[in-house]
Amino acid sequence: MGGAAYDITPAVTLAGQVYYLRFHNSDNKAMLWAVRGTYALSKRSSVYATAGLIDNGGQLAMSVSGGAAGSNPKPGGNQFGAMLGMKHIF
Repeated sequence: MGGAAYDITPAVTLAGQVYYLRFHNSDNKAMLWAVRGTYALSKRSSVYATAGLIDNGGQLAMSVSGGAAGSNPKPGGNQFGAMLGMKHIF
């Protein structure tokens, strides 16, 4: 796995991560890419947007978010997920 973040301005941060999972002696593998943008409204509040894509190989059916039962793609399939949110630190 690996990732990096870059402060575009003092209020805007862009981050990205990549994860790779491979099972030895099989075709089962998965690659997950994620990108997140954060905008600081104040020192304690921010809004963010995140997008992720998982590419499963072999018989893996991993979800982009580790979601609820029934939300996984078909074995060997891909899945895209996105979310928006707001964070406030108390």
